[in-house]
Amino acid sequence: MKRVVITGVYAESAAGSCLEEMHELALSNRTGLEHKDTYKHLGLEKYPIGTLDCEEDNFEENPVEEKTHKLLRKAILGALKDANLSQDDLKNEAYTTGLSIASSTLKVLKMQEYARRKVQGKKNIPSLLTGDSFLHYMASLLGIKGEAYNTSIACASSTAAVGLAFDAIADGSMKKMFVASADPLTELSMAGFHILQTLNEEVCKPFDSNRNGINLGEASVAFLLEEYESAVERKAKIYGEILGYSIANDAYSPTAPDPEGNGALYVMKKALEQGNVPVEKVGYVNAHGTGTRLNDSMEYKALESLGFEGIVTSTKSLTGHCLATAGAIELAFCIIFGLKKQIPATYNLKEPEFKGGKVKIPVNEISPLNSSYILSNSFGFVGNSSSVLIKIGEP
Repeated sequence: MKRVVITGVYAESAAGSCLEEMHELALSNRTGLEHKDTYKHLGLEKYPIGTLDCEEDNFEENPVEEKTHKLLRKAILGALKDANLSQDDLKNEAYTTGLSIASSTLKVLKMQEYARRKVQGKKNIPSLLTGDSFLHYMASLLGIKGEAYNTSIACASSTAAVGLAFDAIADGSMKKMFVASADPLTELSMAGFHILQTLNEEVCKPFDSNRNGINLGEASVAFLLEEYESAVERKAKIYGEILGYSIANDAYSPTAPDPEGNGALYVMKKALEQGNVPVEKVGYVNAHGTGTRLNDSMEYKALESLGFEGIVTSTKSLTGHCLATAGAIELAFCIIFGLKKQIPATYNLKEPEFKGGKVKIPVNEISPLNSSYILSNSFGFVGNSSSVLIKIGEP
C-alpha cells in the first residue's frame, strides 16, 4: 500500500476561518455559537446556531449553483493554495488527481426555493429541480479527471469521504485526492431536528450529566491527500498521515444509536487494525459527542470497551453539529490540536457524567498531548458509523 499524507487544509466554521483561529477559540473557553434571528419565521430563534459569512443564493441569476457549491469551491481552492499548488499544477496530473465530496444538504436550498415559489404561486424555474451533475460540476472547476465520489451517509459522511480518498491513493490508483465537505444551515435541517426534539436552547454540553441536546452549525472544509513519495518529491508541507479508517452500519434504528455502542466500537477497532496501531498508543479521540443523552453514553461505552485510556473531547459546543461536514471540521481540529500538542477541554462541560474510569474527559483545563496518534469519530442516522486514524506531523 502507498502511504497517504495530508498536505493541504482549509477549514471554516463558526469557530474560525482557519486552523489557528479554531485553536485560539478552543483555548479561550469561548464558543462560536450564538442566538440569531435567522429562523425567527419558524419560531426557532431560541436555539443557538453556528453560521458562516457567505453571499445569499440568487436563483434568478444562477438557478444551478447554491450555497453548497460556493462553500465547496472556496474550500477546495483554499486547500489547493495551502498545499502550495495551483490549478495549472494539476493539469499534468488531471487523471491521477481525484475528488471525494460529502454533504447532507446538497440541493436542499433549491428544493426549499422551489416549494416556496410553488406555495406563493410564482413561476418556478425548471432547473431548480433538475440534476446538475454536482460531482462533475465540482471536478470540472479544477480540471480533475480522476476518481470521483459523492458520499452521503448522514453525519458520518465526511469521515467516510476521507476514507474513500485514502483508499484511492493507498491502492496506487490516484496520486492526489481532494476531500471536500460543506453543509449550510437550512430550514429543513433546523425544522427536522426540532421535530425530533433534539435541539438545545443553550449551548450544548457533550458528556455533561446535564446534557440535553444539540446545536446546529454550518461548515466548509477541504483537505488535499497525497501519496507520500509525491509530497516528499515536491517538498510539500505535511500535516500528518492517514493510517486507517473504517465505515460500518449497525442498522440499529433510523435515528437512535445502539445504546451499547457496538457500531462505534467496530469502526474504531478496524481503523486501528488497518493502521497497525495498538489502542495504547492513541493519545486523543475527538468524539462525535453531540450532547444528546444516547449518543454520548454509547460512545463512552465503546471507548471503554476499546480499552482506550487517553483524552476524549468534543468540539461540537464550539461549532455546532455540522451534519455531514461534522467529521471533516473535527478532523481539522485534530490536526491543529495535534500540531500544538494541546487538547482544550470540551467547552461548556461542567459536571461530567462519566467519572472514575480510565477514559480521560478533562474539565476546564488544557491537557498536554503526548502522542501523535489520534482517532476522529463520526456517527449518523440509520446506524452509520465511521472512524479515521491519523498520525500528526512529518512521517
